Amino acid sequence: MAYGATSKPTPKPTSKPTSKPTSKPTIASTSAATSKPTTKASVKPSTTVTVTKKPVVKKVITPKKKIVYKKKNVKVTPSKSPAWPPKSFEGWKSVEDVYWKTSISQNEQNGILSNRSQKTFFSEQMKDKTCTKFACGVIQLAATDGCRWWQIDSLLSRPTSSTDQTPIVLGSIRTLISSTKARERATVWLVSTEPLKFSDDTFTKVTDIYCNHMPSTEKLNINIYTPINTQ
Repeated sequence: MAYGATSKPTPKPTSKPTSKPTSKPTIASTSAATSKPTTKASVKPSTTVTVTKKPVVKKVITPKKKIVYKKKNVKVTPSKSPAWPPKSFEGWKSVEDVYWKTSISQNEQNGILSNRSQKTFFSEQMKDKTCTKFACGVIQLAATDGCRWWQIDSLLSRPTSSTDQTPIVLGSIRTLISSTKARERATVWLVSTEPLKFSDDTFTKVTDIYCNHMPSTEKLNINIYTPINTQ
């Protein structure tokens, strides 16, 4: 048998690289590899709102009209003068335009003393109880036209005894007081220095009243007592 001879393939020479690459390949890029691309947020166009201010309205102050009140012609009827003499003068005596009253109770006197609007003369002798120690009288006066000053003359008397009521004149009181207005009422106490011996044992009798319109030459607002007889 014939055998064919085959030659062994000669191995191709392997060429080893003469040297190792000295560095890793670099990748060139135009942008930094590590930085992320920045994205700009797209802003939607905003709607512009235009606010128009209202015009400032100046308040016009108009001056108030002067109100003229027309005066009405009102007819004024003068009030009627009070009746004279008044009804309260019941029981008074009068001569011409002079009026007086002497019977005045103790209650009436107390009412007069407590009423400050009443015109009085010598009321202090009543308030300090002088007239509980000495004999006193009382009179109320008024004049239609008033008086510049008054003079009141009176007599002070006492019964002879508790059993004999015959009066004995003890003395006289001359009372001078200042003016009173027209139709003005005044209460006057006629004060003496005659001591009281027993209760309500003396009485005063007015003898004369003078309403004077001429100036006085004497001291006014005084009581002058002159004793006549004492028992």
